[in-house]
Amino acid sequence: MRAIQVQGKDIQDLITGLRKTDYRIWEPQNKKGRILICTASKRYKGYPCGYALCTAEIGKVTRYPGDALDGGDLYGWELKRIHLIEPFPMKVRARQGFFEVDDELVWECKGVALQDWFQTYYDPIRTW
Repeated sequence: MRAIQVQGKDIQDLITGLRKTDYRIWEPQNKKGRILICTASKRYKGYPCGYALCTAEIGKVTRYPGDALDGGDLYGWELKRIHLIEPFPMKVRARQGFFEVDDELVWECKGVALQDWFQTYYDPIRTW
């Protein structure tokens, strides 16, 4: 499965639906299929780091010319149909682009309420 990393402080908003778009400095060449979303290994107090947490589909990608910090283009990726998974640790180094993760590691949490998922899976892996 293709995977991307997201800062730990941003993934909670993606999971809860408060944030629908993730911004990147590169445009995906292939939007088909589900992608795995992992937290980056950079630590933010109160957020997990270095874990795979959910899958999503890439919807509309919007180009924002010249909006990146270096003056390059920025791309807003609509992430839709978020599915929660049983989190598992990932050694994710800072990188751009997709990377591959074995599909057999991904176990979807079907029928688990969001609040229960947070209490059972998310809260225990948060960093303090």
